Amino acid sequence: MRRKDNTKKKKTAGDYILTLVLIAAICVFCYAAFNLYHIYTEYKKGTDEYNSISEMAVTERDPDQVEEIDQPDEQPVAPVSIDFDSLRSINEDVIGWIYMEALPEISYPVVQGEDNWEYINKSAEGTYSLTGAIFADASCGPDFQDFNTILYGHNMVPNV
Repeated sequence: MRRKDNTKKKKTAGDYILTLVLIAAICVFCYAAFNLYHIYTEYKKGTDEYNSISEMAVTERDPDQVEEIDQPDEQPVAPVSIDFDSLRSINEDVIGWIYMEALPEISYPVVQGEDNWEYINKSAEGTYSLTGAIFADASCGPDFQDFNTILYGHNMVPNV
């Protein structure tokens, strides 16, 4: 017959250290998860804001209505129409719209502030946003008549 040993194992200092390390690791994980969720919600908020601006101000033209350019002097017609009056009713700093037909996910308003820091963490609507806005350099003219117009912006491709 075997006898069970009912004596409790005495905890060593190493056991306490491992418990503290485990608790610290769980705390770090929870903090990182919270920060990732916060970043995700900020990008989602920015994406939703730009989608609502796009729905309000952008009208896509029928491809059949966009005429071919016959003469070299004729200006090409963009496949989208932008309602700048409604954009400027939201924010007076809107100076244009950037659109790429080959990359339809690139369709954003362009703003210009007093300095180049104004729209780093501010959306085109003028509210705080981690996504920022596409903005023209403050030293460039708002009419895009300069030899070069420099645009700045964040990479906003989290696909949320």
